[in-house]
Amino acid sequence: MKLSKVNSVEYIVAIGASAGGLTPLQELVDSLPENIDNTAIIVAQHLSPEYKSMLAEIISRKTLLPATAITDGVELEPNHIYVTPPNCDAIVKGRHLEIMESSAGGPRPNIDRLFKSMAREYGKRAVGVVLSGTGKDGSKGIIELRKAGGLTLCQDLESCKYTGMPHAAISTGMVDLVLSPREIGENLVSMIYNRADIISSEEKVHDNEEHYGSSDDINTILDLLEAKMGTDFSNYKESTIIRRLEKRLHDKKFNSVEAYLKYIRNNDDELEEFFKYLLIGVTSFFRDTEAFDALKLELKELIKQKPGRSKLRVWVPGCATGEESVSIAILINELIAETGRYDIKAQIFATDINIRALKVARMGIYSKDKVEVIPKELVQKYFDKNDKEYEVSRDLKQTILYTKHDLTSNPPFLRLDMISCRNLFIYFNQRLQNHIFPIFQYSLLPGGILFLGKSETVGHYKNIFSTLNAKYRIFSRKDRGPLKPLRLPATKPLVMDKKVPSKLNLKNESLSIHEMVKETLYNTFEYPYVVIDENLDIVEVSGDTNSFLKIKSGLANMNLLRLIVEDLQIEVRALVMQAIKSMKIEQGGIRRYEDKGESHLVRIMVKPLIYAKPGHPYFMVIFESLDAVEPFFIGNDADNKTLIESQRNQELEYELISNKQHMNTLVEELETTNEELQALNEELQSSNEELQASNEELETSNEELQATNEELENAYVDLRLTTQKLSRQKQMWEKLSVTSPDHIAVLRGEDFIFEFVNPAYQALFPKRELEGHSVTSVMPELAAQGFIDLLSEVRSSGKPFHETEATVTMDYDGSGNEKTRYFNFTYAPLKYSDEDDPDIIIYAVDVTEHVRDRKKAENSAQFFSTLAESMAQKIWTVDPEGFISYINQTMRSYLCYEGEVKDLELSEYVHEDDIQSDAVGGIEALNAKEEHRKQYRLRDSQGVYRWHLIRNSPLINEKGDLVVWICTATDIHEQKTIEEKKDEFMSIASHELKTPLTTVKAYIELLEEVLKESDVETARLYTQKASAGLQRINSLVSDLLDVTRIQTGKLKFSISKLDFDKLVAQAVDNARPLTNNHEIIFEGKANAQIEGDANRLEQVMVNLIGNAIKYSNGADKVLINTYRENGHAVFEVVDFGPGIQPQYRSKIFERFYRLNQSHDYTSGLGIGLYISKQIISQHKGEIGVTDHENPGSKFYVKLPILK
Repeated sequence: MKLSKVNSVEYIVAIGASAGGLTPLQELVDSLPENIDNTAIIVAQHLSPEYKSMLAEIISRKTLLPATAITDGVELEPNHIYVTPPNCDAIVKGRHLEIMESSAGGPRPNIDRLFKSMAREYGKRAVGVVLSGTGKDGSKGIIELRKAGGLTLCQDLESCKYTGMPHAAISTGMVDLVLSPREIGENLVSMIYNRADIISSEEKVHDNEEHYGSSDDINTILDLLEAKMGTDFSNYKESTIIRRLEKRLHDKKFNSVEAYLKYIRNNDDELEEFFKYLLIGVTSFFRDTEAFDALKLELKELIKQKPGRSKLRVWVPGCATGEESVSIAILINELIAETGRYDIKAQIFATDINIRALKVARMGIYSKDKVEVIPKELVQKYFDKNDKEYEVSRDLKQTILYTKHDLTSNPPFLRLDMISCRNLFIYFNQRLQNHIFPIFQYSLLPGGILFLGKSETVGHYKNIFSTLNAKYRIFSRKDRGPLKPLRLPATKPLVMDKKVPSKLNLKNESLSIHEMVKETLYNTFEYPYVVIDENLDIVEVSGDTNSFLKIKSGLANMNLLRLIVEDLQIEVRALVMQAIKSMKIEQGGIRRYEDKGESHLVRIMVKPLIYAKPGHPYFMVIFESLDAVEPFFIGNDADNKTLIESQRNQELEYELISNKQHMNTLVEELETTNEELQALNEELQSSNEELQASNEELETSNEELQATNEELENAYVDLRLTTQKLSRQKQMWEKLSVTSPDHIAVLRGEDFIFEFVNPAYQALFPKRELEGHSVTSVMPELAAQGFIDLLSEVRSSGKPFHETEATVTMDYDGSGNEKTRYFNFTYAPLKYSDEDDPDIIIYAVDVTEHVRDRKKAENSAQFFSTLAESMAQKIWTVDPEGFISYINQTMRSYLCYEGEVKDLELSEYVHEDDIQSDAVGGIEALNAKEEHRKQYRLRDSQGVYRWHLIRNSPLINEKGDLVVWICTATDIHEQKTIEEKKDEFMSIASHELKTPLTTVKAYIELLEEVLKESDVETARLYTQKASAGLQRINSLVSDLLDVTRIQTGKLKFSISKLDFDKLVAQAVDNARPLTNNHEIIFEGKANAQIEGDANRLEQVMVNLIGNAIKYSNGADKVLINTYRENGHAVFEVVDFGPGIQPQYRSKIFERFYRLNQSHDYTSGLGIGLYISKQIISQHKGEIGVTDHENPGSKFYVKLPILK
């Protein structure tokens, strides 16, 4: 995966450091790549507020990336380093950085604050790094980052000057990786790419510790597993072991490790099952194709440099089921063919500790879904298809050797050209990695390739490995001279202070006496020794050989004669030569040698190893120190010089004899060598004669080849020009077809098989594999739509076919839903000279959006046309010249016009008074191209004029020119009528108010005269008359105010719980003074509680009773009745007046409606019943009028009863 190249910051990294953090910060920045893609880095270094910071300048010297101090509100840019200024905090806000005031007493800048803002703004795309420093700043932020899904890194404690901050961060259990600063810098981009894998593999297990049980139980299981299976898992990462153990516990339904350990002790086979759980065999062919492409370039150079007739040796540890080793074998075979180095033979060692996986690998049979990731041409070349499975070809199998091998303990393969160990180190802890990397260096030839996984690196071993490709983890062994490392012992020097349980042998097997003797001799052998090969190169050392072997200056060399002290060289050489010749034990005499100015005695013995492989003998050179017996050769008398001289003479004689034997051996070797050289010389002379003859033949052939070469050169020039032209045309075609947004494909043969499909064509069908398949197999829907017949016609006729806006209906995206798209396409024949029938090129342009937009416009036009025709308003349009261009059906019907639209003269239908009154204003509005309104009377088909509101709206284009006038006419004749009624109402209201005012004025004047005469009774009567007039005025004004409140929505109600019967009784009592001629009879009882405004409801009841009295002058009574009906309390008022005809019963509740226009003005304003209806409606009730058996009317009010 590669980060997208965009101009915005997709990932953000913050580095927090304090005391001692400058050095690791410089080291980290120095190791950053030149391009960190769309990533920005923020540095938060605790700084003194007393001095100006030079941190940005210091960082700039270590990297090519721009480094600047943060300013408030600066926008984040990719490939940029931002440095927090001293004495303030920095936080991330969206795509910007903001400077905040530091908290008193805390560290400045505050790393926790920065990390928390990153977790909030960037979440999974944030990375936090903690470097050297004191205190705990950054640890809380690390927790927030980790909870948000971000990546957390920390400097390893060994490289920290101050461990406070890193230790606090690690103690949270939320740090994903602990690395050196240089490792963090070198692998930062890669770790961002593979964030999910790193977080998954480094999940902490401490939260589940109580679920698993004690770590001693886990260690005991691992010890038992090692004893049973021979594999030590103690140096695997703890998180890996815990995850696999958790899965096994879950599958076996155990709640603790202790219970599972007991189960293991009682079930010997369970260890084998758990062993399978620990082995994670995730692999695939050409896993990470971009990495294999990079490896191909390095292998190609390696193959070119290999000497002739040599082997290319490759080791694939942890091969699992063999996909990786097969991929490498295919890659090497392809490179051998590409470079023409057929003299090189590939030999691949694929190893694993999983025997079952190795069995699958040896069979080399894989399912279709695994093989389908390999290019088809390679599958056809290197696999044999069997039904639904694919088997690796026999030739490829012979280049791969599968064998069981434990990388942690078994001796490695040697003289290798490449090691591919991918995604294996992620399961090993650092100690085991430190053990294996030197093994790989020892196994590889100088310049050999080390190929690791995308989340792995050589770490501290850059002194022995150089980087070939950092991104794809390809390294090369550095040339360290002809160093021959020591042979690795079978025991593992990796686990220190390991507690081995007493019961390691599960089957409790005992050794035989013979075996015990061998073990005793081996483990108690007291003399140091070395094991050498036939070239005297040391392959193993045992014991302290420091006094016998000395490393000398110059190139490192592990040859025994190069390392042995000078006093023993002749003795050792002679004994070893004799042992090699005789293959028997050879023992020398006692020899004296000097070490650090002191004299020592030693006896050397050479033993051939018994079970060495034929042709590969090994010899054991034993150094038997005899310093302890030297005192026995020296007398107690210090003056006994004779004995000392005798001893010295004896030593010199023995040395002379040894030298003589050595010289004899050398003479024999020289004579043998001389004879071999003489024979070789004769062979060379004979070969020379043959070579001279061959040379003469070659010279003749060379002349012929030169002449042929000249002809080929001329032909080559012509061919190169033609090839260049064809190549350019091909590049143009490929560039055009690949980058074109149009859909291009080539169909081959009569089955119409897709030979080429450009990306745009394939993108139409993301779930269908087109190339290599026929049209009918991948697009069967096209046959029913006639496209296959068209293809056949083009192929047979050789003529192209074009069609525009062709409809193609099918399931494009594989969702199961068919969709319709429109294409302009061409089927064109592609004829080759050597074929009779042509192939077909498909060129299609998707015009779906264009067609849909056009149809949408057509539908919109149809919609608005239908809308205009169906509207009740009259609609017409007028062009810029003033001619009517359209009228709707409503307009035609109203005018009863059947002629041509262009001939319509609308002025003929307008009332002449209206034309004259608005002639000037209408012309001005038209000239100004502004919307304007006016009221006209238009004549209808019956010759009657009705008032209309005319709206004229101009439609202006983008240039400001008038396109058309859109005109509408709305019938407002009823509104005009209402306005006239309102005028009439105002006249009546004025009269109604004037009459009582006149009465009040007259009685007040009379009252003044009467008061002069002190006639109290008459004065009281006049006062009552005046008061009645004022009460009438007050009632009229109140009604008018209620109408206004109803219209404005401001009529207020005070709702409370009411006794319906009491409310009616109160209203009746208040209405009795309204008449002296009528008897008000109140009957019935509802026995109901209601909710409402008592005053307003009483106002309605009094109004109805008052109307009954008012409009029944000839009657002598009014009946009031109450009762319950269907959940309602009912109030009825019955009068015995003239009654109301049915056609007017709904109108009397309208505002300002008066039943009899000829009635005198004492009949009222026509608003009492309107107000009553509004009040009852607000109470969710009903008011109305019906007949009764006698003349007159019956008004009723129904109100809902409280439940």
